[in-house]
Formats: sequence, C-alpha cells, structure tokens
Amino acid sequence: MNIEKFKYREDIDGLRAVAVLLVLMFHAFPNLVTGGFIGVDVFFVISGYLITGIYLREDGSVLKKFGGFYSRRVRRIFPALIVVLYSVFFLGWNTLYATELAQLGLHILGGSGFFLNIIYEYESGYFDTLSSKKILLHLWSLSVEEQFYLIWPLFLTLGIIFKNHKKILFLLISISFLTCAIASFVNQEFAYYSLVTRFWQIGAGGMLAIYLFEDRSPTICEKVKTWGTPLLFILVWFSLSIDRQDVYPGYLSIIPVVITLGLLCQFSPGTIYWRLVSAKLMVYIGRISYPLYLWHWPIFAYMEYLDPQFANAEHRVGAIICSFIFSIITYEIIEKNLKKLSLLLLSLL
Repeated sequence: MNIEKFKYREDIDGLRAVAVLLVLMFHAFPNLVTGGFIGVDVFFVISGYLITGIYLREDGSVLKKFGGFYSRRVRRIFPALIVVLYSVFFLGWNTLYATELAQLGLHILGGSGFFLNIIYEYESGYFDTLSSKKILLHLWSLSVEEQFYLIWPLFLTLGIIFKNHKKILFLLISISFLTCAIASFVNQEFAYYSLVTRFWQIGAGGMLAIYLFEDRSPTICEKVKTWGTPLLFILVWFSLSIDRQDVYPGYLSIIPVVITLGLLCQFSPGTIYWRLVSAKLMVYIGRISYPLYLWHWPIFAYMEYLDPQFANAEHRVGAIICSFIFSIITYEIIEKNLKKLSLLLLSLL
C-alpha cells in the first residue's frame, strides 16, 4: 500500500489549469485552439485518479466508506454549482423569451440532477451553431462524472471482495473504449455525451490510482518519469492539430488519455515539467478550475445572446476576464468556506 503517492501534489493542480485553459480558449477562440475540447478528457482522467485514490484511502466499513465518499462529493460539487444555477436562472428570467426560459429550466433541472448529458444526446450536437445558445451546455461533463461516481465505488468494493477487481475494471474500461470508438462513427452525440462511452476515460485514471495504491508504481511510472515536458508539448500540439471536423471522441481520444496518465506519473520535483505546472499562477488557476469551468460558458453564452459584437476578440477577452473574476470570488468566498456554506446552500434546494 503506497500512501505517499497520494499526498497533495501541486503539479496536478497545474495540470488541471492546463485542462481548463484548453477548454476556455476553445470556447473563446475555436478557430485558434481548434481542439481545446480535449481538456475535458484530461479532466476526466485526473478526476478518476484523484477520486479513486481518496476512496481507497478511506478507512472503516463499506457503509462508512460509501457515506464518506458521497458526502465529500456533495460538499465539493453543490455549493458552487447552486450559486451558478441560481445566477443563470435569475439572468435568464430577465432576458430570455418564454420558450428559451422553459428550455433553460429543463437544463437547470438536468444539471442539478446530473442527467443533462442524456438531455443533450437527444438535442442538437455539441459542435453545431445552436450550441452557443445553450447556457448550461458545459455541464454535460459534470453529469457524466457524477453518474460514474454513483457506480464506481460499488465496482471497486465488489471487485476487492472477490479479489479480481483489476480484471473486472479493465474489462469494463475496454468495452467502454470499443463502444466509444465505434459509436463515434455511428452516433456522435451518443459517443460524446454518454457515460457508456466516457466511462473508460475516468476509469483509466482510477486504474492508475489502484496500481499506485498497491505500490506497483515501478512497473507503471518509472519508465515515463522524465517524459513530462515532451508529453505536455504533445498534449498542447494535439489540441492545436485536431478540430471539430474530426471524428471525436473515438479512437483519437486515447491520445490525451494516455498523455494524462503519463503526466500523473511525474513524481520528480525539479524537472522542467514540474516547474512549469507547479508555478504559483498555474497552481492557483488549477485550484479555481472548477468554478472557472462552471462560470465561463454561461458568461460566454449570455454575452453572445445579448451582444451582437461578441464575435470581436476584445469582447471575448472581456468574457474571459469576467470568468476569472467570478471564479476567484466563488473560490475565495464559497469553496474556502465549504463547511459553513454547504448546508446553507443545500437548504435552498
């Protein structure tokens, strides 16, 4: 059992910053960072790695592990999410037409109940022209994550009981990847939004956590411990090389997933990669990455809805600045005071 590997790592916050900046730049300048949507793939792998590590380190009975796991998810997810959803609805009430407000209400329900990805599977595609008017479009990924975490602890527990958890999980991950690769050519909306086709990405991060927890890191991480800088370079290059015309996620999504797994294996402070992603600014952006992800798309969508000149670069830069301001306020006031605010905010539901 290797607990040392799961101590807080500034480089992972820095990697979160890379992921959220890719998404942010893609949404702000889709013709520049044409493949920035791979930031979501990076987030999925990081999430699977961190959350699985937390669950494996939880002491006590199965019920206690489950209770601790889900209570932490609630405290982590809901406070900032509730603030954003209330703000989006308030602004929509004063700006949107009745039919648009009704659709927004459905999307708020899906976002708060974590089934918004299912709703979007049956609406128009992620990359089409109408997507910019869907104010909560980005919350599909949060829905996928929370659906994953409803079943993942159960798989982990059953697998450990029957002593074959790695084989079972590897089989599930393989089936999910194959489904993703095939579905991307048949039904791209399903491939993009479904838990079935995204399970393998979060699960891959979880599998890495399992191997590290069992102290098998030499066979996984030793060979790539100096590859941080070239892997980061390839990740950025890939985000600039693909675009919305490519079949995605599909088999191409294995590239950011494998790269992220390699970057999570960088346990060597002092390397160029470590110094880059552990810089104070990158670490702070990583820490505000969750509220930044929550806020940026509604701000972009409302500004495009209200401002005919939003296509101008200056206006989009302004939207990015607003996103950072709201995210910093949310992080400093809400996320740093989760214990006090979570019960208050949940009582408003």
